[in-house]
Amino acid sequence: MNKDLKDYLNQFEIVTYRLIDGSHIIANEEKFDRDTRSFHLTGAVEIQILGKNESFFNPWMLVKDIDVIQIKESQIISSGVPLESVQIQYHRYLIKSNLEGHLTNNEIDTVLKQLFNDPVDNFMHTDIDGGIDDTEIDDCYNPQSSFKWRSKWDNPYGKN
Repeated sequence: MNKDLKDYLNQFEIVTYRLIDGSHIIANEEKFDRDTRSFHLTGAVEIQILGKNESFFNPWMLVKDIDVIQIKESQIISSGVPLESVQIQYHRYLIKSNLEGHLTNNEIDTVLKQLFNDPVDNFMHTDIDGGIDDTEIDDCYNPQSSFKWRSKWDNPYGKN
């Protein structure tokens, strides 16, 4: 995932909630209203857990992702910030559900791959256009030290 997208996604307050009815939801927490003792959420999605390391998302309420819903504090057993990988899957789900009906499945898959998949050799903070920030290279890459291993292999049989 490129840095701009990651910075954008980090602006959201993604929280998971376990409710007293046993359901498990994930949503963007907009605010807490002290007067009504309720949380204001957007993009609420139910997490269906099938078994060990197996789950999927379902719509929790049939509203638009931007519509604010309220959940009373008394209905929550626990809450917490989900793992980053779960947050990424949550965002992928929302993007995909918003694109359905506007793009084909192949087009949606292409968009999601471009947004969330890094190139294989993206170990030095490549930008989305494939460029590399030179200041980051200087910090983590020393060209002289990268050639040290070669002296051992230049002449593997010890002949000069």
